[in-house]
Formats: sequence, structure tokens, C-alpha cells
Amino acid sequence: MTDGRIVHGDYVDQSQARTRFDHWAGLWWETTIGLRPSTRRGYRGHLDRHVLPHFGGVRVGTIDYAGVELFIADRLRAGLSPKMVRDSVSVLSLVLQLALRSKAIRENPASGHAIRVRRRKIREGDVLDMAQLHRLVAQTRDPYKSAVWVLALAGLRPAELCGLRVRDVDLVRAVFYVRGTLMPVQRFTDEPYRMVEGPPKTNAGDRAIPIPQWLCDEISALLAARGMHDRDGFLFTTRYGNPLNRDHFREQVIRPALRAAGLP
Repeated sequence: MTDGRIVHGDYVDQSQARTRFDHWAGLWWETTIGLRPSTRRGYRGHLDRHVLPHFGGVRVGTIDYAGVELFIADRLRAGLSPKMVRDSVSVLSLVLQLALRSKAIRENPASGHAIRVRRRKIREGDVLDMAQLHRLVAQTRDPYKSAVWVLALAGLRPAELCGLRVRDVDLVRAVFYVRGTLMPVQRFTDEPYRMVEGPPKTNAGDRAIPIPQWLCDEISALLAARGMHDRDGFLFTTRYGNPLNRDHFREQVIRPALRAAGLP
């Protein structure tokens, strides 16, 4: 007689169900090779710091909904933010989804959990007005003033600013074309630290942004002073001609200028 569980698609391979969670985590990690390095690094952090210490030695077939709820409570009790806990549960769910598709479990016990993440609302004063922006730029050291103007007026993400190349700006039409990003990715597992180019964060990220003519003139003067003729070169660089590091730019350029300008 045919087993009804097989007919209905909920058959579980008991030998697979007895394997430990860390086995499935290792298999799942191998499948992430095509993701962005920054995404993989984030996944690896949640896996190593939170998920594996809790579930690593547990047989995958014994993990249930209540066990995941206890994991959530444990991480919140340890002081993790709701967003960090939610992201850790997402990684747990991705591993268990692989086990589910491999018939090691009947359902994914990490799905369907409510973890409320409070979203911060933009309040008055969170966005600089033009007078404050002028103060900020005045306190920004050279050669980064034009970069701060572009960041503020064009509404770019810092990684998009760092990824701009000379060919991405049309100084005649006064338009920026946002086509990519440049992200620092810290070392993780056997992956070295490196700067990684990639597409904008969303599919709608590629866009054309008009900018004032006076800013075009500033950028033209900046390029002339650098003797920049390579259209494939990065538009904004450090004082030493290296690509801008998003994190260093924020910590070593923007934050000191905000403090010097007396801005939040």
C-alpha cells in the first residue's frame, strides 16, 4: 500500500531528520556563493553569533515552532534589537527551508513568527535645511565638499556616491546617472577584506538625477585639478587618489564636519 504521506507530499526521510542542524547550515552556506559579498557577510554573522550556538548540535527534525519562539525570547533577553533577532530568524529559516526541500522536515518551523520592529519616523530636524547644509559643507575638508553636495542634493546612498565614475556625470546636461555602488566588505570566514562593486540596492536604483549647474562647475574644477581624463575612474576619491570607502567617508569626513558645524 502506498504511504499516504508520500501521496500528499509530506514524506520525511527519517535518516535526514536525524542529522544535526549544523550539517544543514554548512550545506546552505555553500548555496550562497552567488549572493553579494555584503549579504553573505551579514548572513555569516547571524549564523555564527546567534543561530549555530543555539541550534548547531540539535537534530533538525526536532526543531519545532516552540523551539524557535524560545530562541527569539533568548536573543531578545540577551539584548539584541528586534531587527537583529528578526534577521537571525530569517537566516535560520533559510537553512530550514533547504532541509524542508530535502525532505528532512515536514514544515519550516522558523516561518510565521511575529517579531515587531519599530520603524523610526523622520522628524523635524532630521533633514538638514539649506542653511544647515551650507554650514556642513563649509566645515567639510577638501577635497570632499563637492561629494557632500552631491550626497545631499541628489539623495544618493553613500555606497552609490562612492560608486560614481567620471562617465556617470554629464556636465553639459547637468545630470548624474546612478548605475552602481562601491561597498567595503569586512573579512569573514576565508573571504578577505575588499571593496566590492555592485548594482544599486533595488531594481529601480538605476536613475538619472539632475543637479545644479554651479555644482557641475565645481565638479569640473575638481576633475581639472586632479588632471582626471580617465572616464572609467571614480568620480570622487580620497586625497591620495584611492576610491572612497563608504564607512571611512561617513566616520572621518561627515561626522567631524557635523560636529564642527554644531549639527546633530
